[in-house]
Amino acid sequence: MTDERLYRDGPPAGNETQDRYLTPGTGQEEDSDRTMLGPPQKNRFFLEKVTNSSRTWKIWGNEVMFMQFKVANTYLGSAPESIFPTIPQTGSGGPEEGVYVTLDQWDGYQAERLAITEAVREVENFVTITGDIHSYLAGYTKPDYDQLATVPGNEPVGVEFVCGSVTSSNLTELASFGRGRAPAPDGNEFTEAALASNLHLAYFNSDNHGYNLIELTKGSLLCTMVGLKSTDPSEPNPIRVEDNSLVQKVVIKEFKVNEGEVLIQVRDEGMGTFAPLPPA
Repeated sequence: MTDERLYRDGPPAGNETQDRYLTPGTGQEEDSDRTMLGPPQKNRFFLEKVTNSSRTWKIWGNEVMFMQFKVANTYLGSAPESIFPTIPQTGSGGPEEGVYVTLDQWDGYQAERLAITEAVREVENFVTITGDIHSYLAGYTKPDYDQLATVPGNEPVGVEFVCGSVTSSNLTELASFGRGRAPAPDGNEFTEAALASNLHLAYFNSDNHGYNLIELTKGSLLCTMVGLKSTDPSEPNPIRVEDNSLVQKVVIKEFKVNEGEVLIQVRDEGMGTFAPLPPA
């Protein structure tokens, strides 16, 4: 478990502004001297623990999302599929263009992220578990998120599972996305945009509340995404239901990773078996 608040540099645009949300960045997010983990000895301690471990599974308790998280130009400005009409498109429209959802996470510390990714390249069964963004995600960690995983040298080094929030507003509940900078998108449209803009993601859900349960055996890791469902007809939001007997716990998704593989599998709800979700 690493501390990513007390010793880090602030986000590129600073903590005092909201410019770190839905931004194309300033280039500072790529600076080699920017750090999330803090002093060099802290970084070395973390990497030595991971790379020298004899355990079957290496689980990194990570505070903010490690994978890149962008919204592509397709969904910005006057584009036909736009869900953020007030956010202008950026650049030439290539796969690297668009805006970062937030530079408060590892997207604002890209050089250090790449160094960590390269350092764990030969580490088997490397799994990152994350919170903070109030959404459920499953995906692959790799060196260059703007290139396909099939490009030589860009193969995934591990997987990441992100949990939803217990009570904090998820992205689709916020009165305005980015704390006032743009209107909140429709939940289904934002899910489509998130998956289409981030091909390393295997799953995205910002509609529910709950937690992730990780179960380990020597042969596999099982991640169960647990959510809440309201049976109160007068209040569909489960975290606002006063009578707890009217709230049910439900399984949103189940994912499995087999020992020795960098491959996320999802349980087929109808068949009860797992199907692979290979990296893109």
